[in-house]
Amino acid sequence: MTNRYLSLIPLIILSLLVVLVTPVSAEAYTTIMEDENIKISLYYPPEVKIESCYTFTLKVEALKQLIVDELVLTIKLYRDGITETIYSQTILSGKTLSPSDVYSKNIEICIPSPRRPDPYLLAELAVTYTVIIDPSITPDPIALYVKWYMSTVRRYTYNEVLLDLESAKKRIKTLEEKIDNLKSEISKLQDSLDSLSSSYSKLSSSYNSLVNSFNKLQADYEELKKKYGKLEEAYKDVSEEYRKLQIDYEKLRTLYEDLIEDNKQLQSLYNSLREDYQTLLKEYYQLQGVYNNVYERYVDLKSRHEENIELIGQLKSTIQNLKEEVTEKENQLSELNLAYTSLTNENTMTKYILYAESAAIGGIAASLLVLNILRRRGKTVSPPPPIVPSPPPPPPVSEKVNSEMEVKNSTNGKIQKVLSGRRITLPKDVVEKFGIVEGGKVRIECTDEYIKVIPIKEEVQQNQ
Repeated sequence: MTNRYLSLIPLIILSLLVVLVTPVSAEAYTTIMEDENIKISLYYPPEVKIESCYTFTLKVEALKQLIVDELVLTIKLYRDGITETIYSQTILSGKTLSPSDVYSKNIEICIPSPRRPDPYLLAELAVTYTVIIDPSITPDPIALYVKWYMSTVRRYTYNEVLLDLESAKKRIKTLEEKIDNLKSEISKLQDSLDSLSSSYSKLSSSYNSLVNSFNKLQADYEELKKKYGKLEEAYKDVSEEYRKLQIDYEKLRTLYEDLIEDNKQLQSLYNSLREDYQTLLKEYYQLQGVYNNVYERYVDLKSRHEENIELIGQLKSTIQNLKEEVTEKENQLSELNLAYTSLTNENTMTKYILYAESAAIGGIAASLLVLNILRRRGKTVSPPPPIVPSPPPPPPVSEKVNSEMEVKNSTNGKIQKVLSGRRITLPKDVVEKFGIVEGGKVRIECTDEYIKVIPIKEEVQQNQ
């Protein structure tokens, strides 16, 4: 019976070693937030101990010329269904970074004591920056945000578990050595049992000692078994949390990719709208110039229209006066004709005198009419600009004013026509000689005896 129990001891110790020795590893983790403009890295341990302090390293590297408007790091502790922020600070604010610039900062974080055995750390990292492309243009800021599971918070860390395991291995090795020694002694005792019956009491005492050792080993085995059960439960909890985090990570990655695609579409739409804006701005400036030119022409035409209305009123008054004078002269002529009839039998000299007086009176009336019209039209009139709406037509005037007046050209003696006092017709050789084009501007000076037409030098030089 005793030999049977002793033979079971190595098997029990071997079973403990198989159950307790499991492969475990630990190393530092790195989280990276990166796009084509900026790269952010955070170095941290995968496990942290309760009521202990650790150093986290944050590194920011610029890939382009940019301004980091704000970079905020937040680390939260999750326990008992509540969230506790153990670190939240603005790392960068309004900082300008050139390409290949690296900003690094060490962050000291202390882990508080949680209420449940396995809380964990959840980190949030947010950055807003503006890419400097053109100093004269202020682009829209770009915002990045990431949230991830950092570390498992445990009362016993991985290193402590390894120390306990190494201690258990040493104790098991010691017990194996003892068992080997005991087995050697038992073998010796078995060999000498027949010949050394007198030493039975000694062997019995040794047996009792071995039984006590076995009981002690069995108690140690039960204790180690309980610890292993707790570790297995903790491992299951960690595995479940890891699975949930994997699911959350996939969701966040899908959301991040959707946001990147939306951002590309918005950027394309922004560029298209900007091109349309530049085109409309150019058209606006062109229309503004056309409007200013048309408005200037409108003001000029309006002033000329008012002057023409005033001139028409004056001409009407002059025509009415001339009509009265002509009527008076016609009455006088009728009286003279009556006198002429009564004096028909007088001498021929008297007839000639009456004819001369009638011709003189008609000439004086015609001269007065021509001189009054020429004096009132002695202003410089600019030709109307082409292709613009004309002012309302003036009221009708007398046929005598609209009649064509013949003037003699002072250069070559040709007869030209002035129509309604608005336009002037010049001979072709005179136009070519002085470089005047059709629709060009001239200055007109009027005296009592003649009309002078003078070309404008600036316009002639432009035509030449």
